[in-house]
Amino acid sequence: RPPFLGHRVELGVCGGILAGVILHASFIRWWRQRRRGLEDSGPAPPDPDAMGPQELQPTKPFTGSPSAGAISSRFLTRKWSQKGSFRAEDVCAQSIRNPSATRLAALTVPSKSSKYVLVMVGLPARGKSYIVRMMMRYLRWVGIKAELFNVGNYRRKSGMAAVSAKFFDPSNQDCQKQREELASFAQDDMYRWLRDQDDVAVGILDATNTTAHRRTRILARSRQEENITVFFVESICDDAKILERNYRMKLNNEDYRHQDPVVALSDFKERVRKYELIYETVSDSEDEGNICFIKIFNVGEKITTRNCAGYLPSQVAFFLMNIHISPRRIWLSRHSESVDQVRGLLGRDSGEVSADGEKYASELAQFIKRRTAEFSDEHHSNEDKSFEGDKLIVLLGTQAVHQSTAKYLSQLPEVEVVRTSLLNELRGGELDGMTHGEIRHKFPQIWDARLQDKLHFRYPGAGGESYIDVIQRIKPIIIELERQRKSVLIISHLAVQRCLYSYFAGSELARVPYLTLPIHTVTELAIEPHGANIRQIKLAQSQAEMSEDSLLAESDGNPWSHVRHE
Repeated sequence: RPPFLGHRVELGVCGGILAGVILHASFIRWWRQRRRGLEDSGPAPPDPDAMGPQELQPTKPFTGSPSAGAISSRFLTRKWSQKGSFRAEDVCAQSIRNPSATRLAALTVPSKSSKYVLVMVGLPARGKSYIVRMMMRYLRWVGIKAELFNVGNYRRKSGMAAVSAKFFDPSNQDCQKQREELASFAQDDMYRWLRDQDDVAVGILDATNTTAHRRTRILARSRQEENITVFFVESICDDAKILERNYRMKLNNEDYRHQDPVVALSDFKERVRKYELIYETVSDSEDEGNICFIKIFNVGEKITTRNCAGYLPSQVAFFLMNIHISPRRIWLSRHSESVDQVRGLLGRDSGEVSADGEKYASELAQFIKRRTAEFSDEHHSNEDKSFEGDKLIVLLGTQAVHQSTAKYLSQLPEVEVVRTSLLNELRGGELDGMTHGEIRHKFPQIWDARLQDKLHFRYPGAGGESYIDVIQRIKPIIIELERQRKSVLIISHLAVQRCLYSYFAGSELARVPYLTLPIHTVTELAIEPHGANIRQIKLAQSQAEMSEDSLLAESDGNPWSHVRHE
């Protein structure tokens, strides 16, 4: 080996070592500068709209109130305000500026320009109106605009409220022309309303639409508009008991209200026979095989779908798969008054209840036991083998105070207790463990932002939620309540109770954060074909009651404080 080769190898090794040392020193200097910059600016706050409901995790148990400096350095960073100062409008800016992004918290959602036309199909008295009411209530509750256009109402408003069955005779050409004109008027108004909407919207055309010819005309009319998706929902019913009940309920509408019941019932059945002469069920071949439809049999007994691949049709189909008309009761109850609640602490969950809270837990168990027995006695005489309303399921959150409220209920015979974190309270993020007074005093900008839009306001910090987030979180609970044939008692905190109550009461979305649901009071929902019969029963007093009412009146900016809730 030449002598100079060894010197070259040694020089190469030394050069490699020196380059490595320089590179390492450069990397260390870069890393220290980067860390210094991150410490100056603070971590970026979480993007509210990028977080799905499944990503929201509960915060760790909080043992004390965070300092103002801690929250300011961690969450009120330069990313929230370019000048480094906190602005109230920066809180949940994404959610407030774009409510629909939170409103439809799913992986695949329709675009804002999407407009849907849901067309009902079916003979009279097949439960179409019942299905429409349920769909509208659900769609509006999840934040989708929905409006009903009932062709029968157009006829009645035109001065033809008490027409006889002859008006629906398919061989009467003059009456046939009038019915087609009324359907056209309803569609014109529906598309005018859809054009005025700047977000996802659903127009519901409620009529019999019993012929393929009528449905073809509806599809042709939709193609004159932009971004319209049409899908059909057909209600088919051959259950004699359901039909007889529906026939008698029809005697209360404007067509028959002032007529002799026997004569009115005979005329209505004749009207049904006129429709049966021309009735054509929706078939796969319509619209050249591209038709999208959902068929529901005997109000939930069976359901079939075709081409329901879009977001909204698939959501509607899933919802309709779970509905039924079996009698049952639903009770809503806030948790027993806790010691933390008396102290006014937000988000604390020691599980320790006050003396009044202990009394309420006992009274609640006795009340539910009594009401379940009464409900059972009312319906067992009907000889309905599918009746399960006398059985009870208790749904509650996983927080300690929920368990304390339900401890006497779990001792009742044949009571099923199910715990789920979906029913836990609205999460306060980094503000958990503070009182409302402390938040208002230490973080007035956050407090003001909450008052500006309490529905969409999301508490800052990991896991912080808004009312809209809670609605999205408890959607599976609503589906379970619609599916369940047993009676159900739900125990949760106030925010969750408001969201549940608003669904059954059909409250406006904007009113949800302000609904009055007193503590130690049971809300009883009697589910009926045309809505829920609601009453509230006070069972015990509460130390926190007066301070809570005062907070609602003075601090929550309730625009409906003078209006009685549903």
